[in-house]
Amino acid sequence: DGSARVKLEVVDKDNKPVSGLTFVPLYGNGLSGNYYPNKSFGTPSKTVLDSAINFNWGSGSIPNVSPNDHVGVRWKGLIKFPDDGQYKLVTDSDDAIKVIIDTRETIYRGSSGWAEATDTFKGGIRQITVEYVENPGDARVRLYWSKDNAPAEIIPATAFINLTSTNQVPNFSASASISPISEGSNLNPSRLE
Repeated sequence: DGSARVKLEVVDKDNKPVSGLTFVPLYGNGLSGNYYPNKSFGTPSKTVLDSAINFNWGSGSIPNVSPNDHVGVRWKGLIKFPDDGQYKLVTDSDDAIKVIIDTRETIYRGSSGWAEATDTFKGGIRQITVEYVENPGDARVRLYWSKDNAPAEIIPATAFINLTSTNQVPNFSASASISPISEGSNLNPSRLE
């Protein structure tokens, strides 16, 4: 039928299998949005996949959460920086917002308005958490980026990777070398299951 299976075996420098590694399945573009009926981020009332952080709810209610005011949203996942460079992260929110890249608080604004932070990032994947709190009145939250002083744009869904429901990222590093199989090599097909 044209399908194939690949089994990955991780070994140490002595060719002994390494145990305890967890590979996390990825679930598409966007961030896991946990919507809370309060500002304390206790138990979410709903969790959805949001493709981007680009919402203007006005004076209406925020979908996925009730009541309308004094609520919170926490988005978690991974962000892909396309390449090395200086990036500006920009938020526009009504009301409070916090942006955390890896474990570092990058942006914090305790009231409505714009906030920004500029930092140098290596191209690659980082953890991102965005926490938003809505008080009475209008509700909006947007997350932008720009690289090397280009105009800011909403961070697109393709820059985000949603993780499993626990949003845990395993800490491991790996390297591999692949050698071509030469004619006459002893290949054991039973190890390819």
